[in-house]
Amino acid sequence: MITIASILLAEGGTPFLESTASCLREDGYSCDTVTDAAEALKLFSSRQYQLLISDLRLNGTSGLELVKQANRMVPGVPAILVAESPSLATAVEAVELPVAAYLPKSVPYEELLGKVQATLDKTAHCRDLARVHRQLLHCAAELDELRSHRCQVAMRDGSPTLRIPLSTLRGVAGCLSELVAMETRSDADGRVVRVCELLQCPVWRIHRNAIGKAVGLLNETKRRFKSKELAQVREMLENLLETLH
Repeated sequence: MITIASILLAEGGTPFLESTASCLREDGYSCDTVTDAAEALKLFSSRQYQLLISDLRLNGTSGLELVKQANRMVPGVPAILVAESPSLATAVEAVELPVAAYLPKSVPYEELLGKVQATLDKTAHCRDLARVHRQLLHCAAELDELRSHRCQVAMRDGSPTLRIPLSTLRGVAGCLSELVAMETRSDADGRVVRVCELLQCPVWRIHRNAIGKAVGLLNETKRRFKSKELAQVREMLENLLETLH
């Protein structure tokens, strides 16, 4: 699934604000702009952002304080700070926060864009895990509601019937598939692991063995039957079997 990274740009209202936001949008990012810290925190409480770009000096508070408060609301969200004149003192303070870069406002846009891309790339796995975590929490809430409802029904009529909503099953299956895909991407050997294999699904082994036997039979008969169609079937089954190993 391709997702558009959302960026919140907090700056005092100089031309830097709209020009930078416009460039980020042209480069495919979703970008909201605010001119003070209170408005920024209000947006953080209601929307999901993958990156905060903040001026060091803001109306209402400093950019450093905004980063601190934003991380209390959304732990781990990265930030890029910009300033008219970056100083060593603020740079030292920023080291203790999830600040990925500290740049002068005069920085060329291409350099800022490079920092944005690098920061988002480094935190992509964290965003993916957070998304899966939210989905699992949603599924857990649906199961809690179902359990409560079924317990009430059982107390009244003793009914053992339990039908888990298809949306919940799909949600859990989707989360598991995403987690397996993440593990596969991080595997140094590059081996593709599939959900069925991970769960040791008996049907997986049955299908694999059946296809393997079919390929073996076709290999034995190819010397006696010169058939282009059989060769194509054998090749198709061999390719399918390869995906099941």
